[in-house]
Amino acid sequence: MLSRKLFATFAFAVLALSVRGQGTIQFANHVGGVVDAPVFGTDGATKLQGPAYSAQLYAGPSMDALMPVGEAAPFGSGIAAGYFRALNPAVVIPMVAPGAIAFCQVRVWDTAKGTNYDVAFDAGSAHGESEIVQLTTGGAGTPPSLPTPLLGLKSFQLVPPVLGTIDFRNFVPGTLDAPVFALDGTTRLSGTGFLAQLYAGVTTNDFQPAGEPAPFGEGAAAGYWDAGADSTVVLKNIRAGVTAQVQVRVWPAQLGKTFEEAVHNFGFHGESPVLTVKIDNHQMPVLLGGLRTFRLKPPTYGTVEFNNYIPGEVDWRIFGPYFLKPLEGANFLAQLYAGRTEAESIPVGSPVPFGTGQKAGYLSQVPTRQLFCRTCWREKKPSSPFACGTQTCGLHTKTRPAAKDLVRALPSKPEPAGMEPHFLLLPGFSSPALAFSPAGQLFVSATTFLT
Repeated sequence: MLSRKLFATFAFAVLALSVRGQGTIQFANHVGGVVDAPVFGTDGATKLQGPAYSAQLYAGPSMDALMPVGEAAPFGSGIAAGYFRALNPAVVIPMVAPGAIAFCQVRVWDTAKGTNYDVAFDAGSAHGESEIVQLTTGGAGTPPSLPTPLLGLKSFQLVPPVLGTIDFRNFVPGTLDAPVFALDGTTRLSGTGFLAQLYAGVTTNDFQPAGEPAPFGEGAAAGYWDAGADSTVVLKNIRAGVTAQVQVRVWPAQLGKTFEEAVHNFGFHGESPVLTVKIDNHQMPVLLGGLRTFRLKPPTYGTVEFNNYIPGEVDWRIFGPYFLKPLEGANFLAQLYAGRTEAESIPVGSPVPFGTGQKAGYLSQVPTRQLFCRTCWREKKPSSPFACGTQTCGLHTKTRPAAKDLVRALPSKPEPAGMEPHFLLLPGFSSPALAFSPAGQLFVSATTFLT
């Protein structure tokens, strides 16, 4: 009785569909004695099951005019694994009359990657497509014929996402010639002392290293990195067929195994201009077309303005014990400390005395910039301009940052209940290349002591 009701409901749906004057297909990959084409995972053995995967019928009047029709269907579980279960398997085929020829294909994807096949494909989903079958649609005649099963449909399996590839070379005879130079702009980088790394992403915010770092050639090959016998780099975060952003980054090998580590260690480094490339959909490695010569640049050092009073922006007075009296005069000194972490912080610049009278509690004789170089940092000695005897301590000429960029220091003593906090705040900034911490921020504190 139940099967009769189901058949009656199905026939009624077919009748309603055929009234529209369009052919119909039965969207099912298991029809007793007629169709049995389960869908498998990427291993070719495990049948897909449950709502984790979706199947969609694509159909049209020609192979070039396939479009999604009907609703996507989840897969069954248990003994029904491998077979999709459409809520209404009778699917109308637009632009195909009842009894006319329709071209049909089933496409399957990981539901978590997208609501439809194209979105999931772009997101790097494992996916699968059946062979295209040619069918005579149902819905013809009076009463209209039943939807045509997917006759000739064969089992298929999912395939991993198709990833984009880049030909990671900066010299291709007659096509590309973009050597990399040292700081002077004339000496070509040479040997294993320098490394080049490809970075890629759909946007520059998605940049990730791709492939392995490549050393540079020597002699006539100086300036060109050597990517090995196979210069193809697979872009693990970018599928074929999309537009990607790529960049080449170079650094001295002795300063780190990665570009980020070298920058973190205040190393000389270089970055090519960002290139926009169309990743080939046929797995052909894309040349770095448009790549131009570039050179290393010196490390960029962060600076902070060591000041606790900036009219209209900062007014953070420093008090003595119990906040009874602001610190005053040369009997007290404030010292800036900075480091990647609190444990690594070292004195930076010179101690600064406090003002007197109305300026008590505020730093006096404040230098406009306190800075430090790699040599001073590693030797852990206070760094004033050219303290290490090199030119790497040169003053930076940057404008004062906005109040939103203030760096808050830790108070040396807990504040009494009900008292206004008076911590030392330092307006600070760091360049994008600064690497005192992964976020490019400084830990700053100030201490006061009697002279």
